[in-house]
Amino acid sequence: MGISACKMSRQERIDAAIHKGTAFLSHIQRPDGAIADTTIPRFDVWETVLAAQALLDCAEPTGTQSPFGTAFSFLEAQENQAGLICHNRKCRAATCLETSSAYLQLRQAHIGHIPQLLEEILARRDTVAALQLPDGSWEIGNPDVTLDKAFPSVTAFCLLFPAGKTAHPWHTDSALAWLISKQCPEGYWGQSWEYYGTPAYAVWPIMRVLRAYDRPDCAQALALARNWICKTQLPDGSWAFPLKNAPKQLAPAAHTALMLAALQGESGDEAEIAIQKGLDYLVAAQSENGSWEGGFFPIPNARYEKREYVFATALALQVLAAARGKDPR
Repeated sequence: MGISACKMSRQERIDAAIHKGTAFLSHIQRPDGAIADTTIPRFDVWETVLAAQALLDCAEPTGTQSPFGTAFSFLEAQENQAGLICHNRKCRAATCLETSSAYLQLRQAHIGHIPQLLEEILARRDTVAALQLPDGSWEIGNPDVTLDKAFPSVTAFCLLFPAGKTAHPWHTDSALAWLISKQCPEGYWGQSWEYYGTPAYAVWPIMRVLRAYDRPDCAQALALARNWICKTQLPDGSWAFPLKNAPKQLAPAAHTALMLAALQGESGDEAEIAIQKGLDYLVAAQSENGSWEGGFFPIPNARYEKREYVFATALALQVLAAARGKDPR
């Protein structure tokens, strides 16, 4: 970081990072509107959802010809007959519940104020509610996930579906009980290579769900997770969870963005200190071109390679946007 950057306040550094990051996402956007890995677009729909949410969070223009507008049009074109989507164009007829949930959250944030469109979103939510299993959980539906189909993050994403002003159509008590039962004694919810191979991935949506319910069991699970996050932060403000004997894995910036996304919204001095240290790390870790290095998707297959700079950049921008204006130092 240069001398001029060191003299900037944290807020000014965050604003500058957001400007560079959104410019990067716009620069790599495809003619069809997708914002995804430019070399191996295996997750082009999923990455476009995350990138579009980042652009919206960062208050970028939302006109139909803007980068956000064309990305949103691309996503609408990927809807299947149920109005849900999959993680890439090749599995369009299928459904990925995590991608669909993130997409409908984006859709509601963008155009959900229109009553007719909100009703359409709620109808799609009812479709997902019908897929809830007897134990309260959901399976992802993604045809490319063959092992941990009911990883805890899937149920959390389903519980994050837009709710509107109507009652949830699923069995909330059993879903929350199932999620809490899957929490490890240390405070996280496990890890799986099919979900980026990091324990940071599941805590990201699960902590958002738990904060939405004023219940003693949710508060206890949150406190355990919050303590684990704070204890695992490294001295430089980052988080990293290296996989043994795995040459392909996420980079610290991706772990850090996930952990900050999980921790934002928590109160207390320890959480606040961890958030500020993490934000400082993220800003300093931004590449010159405006992106964040995300490492690789950790699939145990020597012939498969997928870089995660779009994933890391989109999440980092969402985190920075949430922090914008909260600390003028």
